[in-house]
Amino acid sequence: MRIARILCVFICCVSLAACTPTTAVNGSDDGLSSSGSATRGGQVSARHPAWDLPLEGEFVDMKLYGAAIDSAVRKCMEDAGLGYPVEKLDLVRGGTTETRSELGYRILTESTAKRYGYRDSPDPRVVEEREVMFERAGASYTAQFDNCSSRSIDVVPDLAGPGNVILALDAESREIASSDPNVQAASGRWRTCMVDAFPGLEIDGLPDDFASRYLSQELNNAAPVEPSEEEVAIAVQDVGCRGLTEFDQIYYEKVEDAQRRLITENRSELNDVRQEIERIQAAIDAFVEKDDVAVVRRP
Repeated sequence: MRIARILCVFICCVSLAACTPTTAVNGSDDGLSSSGSATRGGQVSARHPAWDLPLEGEFVDMKLYGAAIDSAVRKCMEDAGLGYPVEKLDLVRGGTTETRSELGYRILTESTAKRYGYRDSPDPRVVEEREVMFERAGASYTAQFDNCSSRSIDVVPDLAGPGNVILALDAESREIASSDPNVQAASGRWRTCMVDAFPGLEIDGLPDDFASRYLSQELNNAAPVEPSEEEVAIAVQDVGCRGLTEFDQIYYEKVEDAQRRLITENRSELNDVRQEIERIQAAIDAFVEKDDVAVVRRP
């Protein structure tokens, strides 16, 4: 099924990233940008260092990947005389969600913390949400959808194989960086900074570990869609403490170093992966160019 195809890659991305998931494949610079975290002086880099990690340039835009699959499923359903609603995207708006990189790195800046706390921002390209109709769909419709979803792989190649290779290397690079003594020391300074501001706050592990646990607890407590004042205050302080302790700069330098080494060590396998990614990218490009139902065209 189309949903299973998307969720397989996304769930792997989140789990391999220890819960820490541009148009299509981005080229990455050789250098690492300065940290996107804020200091108490209010200085914020225009570009978060996660976007410049080498493996980010190996992946695809998951929103457009899913939209391309939807496009193929919709055509198959229409050929069978059935409707299939899809999202409408305005690609002129550009950009993706402000709070996650394609590989699932948390993009936390003073601006995003004030607006979203630790939550993910909406994708600015979505101008019309998909109509949910499976709750009222009959067995025959569901069977045809399953058939069309399975056949969509002939139009949009499956990302799970090559995608999970990249995600596994990314997960290994995170583990290497997380165990680095300099990262551990910076994390300790960050925890001290946070507890000084919020006495009694239970914090352990790295900053993104805390962010994920805090948000999970908020959601389990049936928190509203909008972040609470407390969540925003903690997230903003988190940004400030990352800046003061230089955690993001130290951590992402170690992740980048590890990724470059892993890319070199796995060059042969990655060459095969890149060929598969190029095929997927070609399908995404064809969708973007030709689908006037899902893509808003400006005059």
